[in-house]
Amino acid sequence: MGETRQEARQGMRQGTVLCPADNGAAAKETAGAKVKSGAGALPEAGTEAIRQGTVLCPKGRQGMRQGTVLCPADNGAATKETAGTKVKSGAGALTEAGTGAIRQGIRQGTVLCPADNGAATKETAGAKVKSGAGALTEAGAEGSARPKSRAGALPASRAAAVAGSATSAKSSARSRARAAARKFLDEEKEYQMGDIAAEQPNRLTAGLSDTFATNTKDGVRMLLAVDKEAAAILKKSLLSREYKEFAAAVTDTFKKGGRVILSGCGSSGRLCMRLEASWRKALKDMSAVNPGRETLLNDLADKVITLMTGGDYAVIRAVESFEDYASLSRAQMEELCPDENDLVIGVTATAETTSIIGSAMAAAQKGAKVYMLVCTPPESVSNKMKRAEELYSHPNVSSFYIPIKGMALTGSTRMQSSTVEQAAAACALQEAMAALLEEEGISISKLTPEQFADTFSDLVRSLAQKDSVENMARYLEYETGIYSRE
Repeated sequence: MGETRQEARQGMRQGTVLCPADNGAAAKETAGAKVKSGAGALPEAGTEAIRQGTVLCPKGRQGMRQGTVLCPADNGAATKETAGTKVKSGAGALTEAGTGAIRQGIRQGTVLCPADNGAATKETAGAKVKSGAGALTEAGAEGSARPKSRAGALPASRAAAVAGSATSAKSSARSRARAAARKFLDEEKEYQMGDIAAEQPNRLTAGLSDTFATNTKDGVRMLLAVDKEAAAILKKSLLSREYKEFAAAVTDTFKKGGRVILSGCGSSGRLCMRLEASWRKALKDMSAVNPGRETLLNDLADKVITLMTGGDYAVIRAVESFEDYASLSRAQMEELCPDENDLVIGVTATAETTSIIGSAMAAAQKGAKVYMLVCTPPESVSNKMKRAEELYSHPNVSSFYIPIKGMALTGSTRMQSSTVEQAAAACALQEAMAALLEEEGISISKLTPEQFADTFSDLVRSLAQKDSVENMARYLEYETGIYSRE
């Protein structure tokens, strides 16, 4: 009996099922495994099945081919067809529902260990199975590895050992994860962003998920409340001394014949591309109504360039790892050959994005002026990150900080930070364009920084109107319904 249990234990490790009944007779050697030769034992025909890591029970060769496990004790009665498998219909036979339960157990990698104990039918794990010889124990039907300690089943101590092994594996995995996290906290000081301003939760959207689950329109209003706050912060920033210095640097660059190179990664990279496209379109439209000035306007159109970390590939597909390599963006910047006449605007909400720092440093070291457009105080990252300290201490580098705080969705800097950064850069570019064209005798309409900020605030207010909120909520619910379909 001890040897039989040992083989059952080995079968559990292999994901097989060893289910001999213990009805007596001498032990004999079968495929190198000691099994009982009494009623319910493995016949000699099971030798090959054992070698293959399966268990062939009496009359069950066809069942094994079909991926089922047939383990009835040989207690007689007529044979019948059940789920395409020949099984005994006497005491200890599986019902059709029981056979289905076995298949399910096999899919889940559980162990089915019949006990040799009688006859009565009972409900186990939603399937009617016999509780006599060849039946599933309750633990087996439920997909646990805890068979009942009856004849032919694993003892409770063996099953507990298997369960303990699984628990130990999970505990080991958790320990490794904790060790990796501790190593990161102890050694990777350059990439710990837990206290960065733009990555913090926003108090206005606390409980946002619960609100959306209850009322979509209320969820939309919560998001718009953050945009409204962002509009007020943007206006204050556009009226600041720091913005005036930033805008003056943009205008002076064009007057010197230099280029404005917008450097971004991910969402900030796409907003840079949008700014370049708007700049080019505006000048192209003006060339159509200013005959004879096409050369001037076309030359000016080429003065705004975007450097997107990762290039075209990153435009069509977000590649998070690109932002972690300064060498990549540095190489891209060097291909543009920046010089002392150029201005690089690095756009990064967190003020520390590695790839943006790489492109900015490459430009600064070539003599170009650099302006970092950020939503996190530069000094807060310079004090803890070497790459940031090196950049912001460079004499060619300045920064324009917009204190936007946390995003509506924590850490999703493609939201409010990208919006206000794009708005600030757009305002500076349109001021520069107006100044350059006025010198050439071409008059265009322009907005002052205050008017620009008020226009943005008006847009946010219009989105918060009842009809707009209802339309947005309806579209959100429609999209949710699409993704919820099976």
